Amino acid sequence: MVLAKLSALVLEASKQRGLIEAAASYIKDSVDCFEEALVFGSGSRGEMTAYSDLDILVIVTSKDLCRRARQQLAGLSAAINWPVDLVVTDRQKFEERALIGGLFSIVKDEGICIARQ
Repeated sequence: MVLAKLSALVLEASKQRGLIEAAASYIKDSVDCFEEALVFGSGSRGEMTAYSDLDILVIVTSKDLCRRARQQLAGLSAAINWPVDLVVTDRQKFEERALIGGLFSIVKDEGICIARQ
């Protein structure tokens, strides 16, 4: 019964794709120092509901550019009119942390690239 109710809440695939495509476009247009952007969580599994946020990890070219990328991404949620859980990191930190488990390991396993520079 609970599972049936939850599955009824899942957003249509076209709505999920639209949100992800809008986020990818915003990232490409607004961030000048990223290598790759990955969607993970319910967005990567096609299981977003009306209560989901959009989980995005942005990998920047160097550690020194994380703050700049966060500033450039400050308007992402408002631009796509959807809550976004945003993580910004550099490639070295991402690869190192992915090896020891936790969030970066999950992103490495289930993340889907939505933008690449």
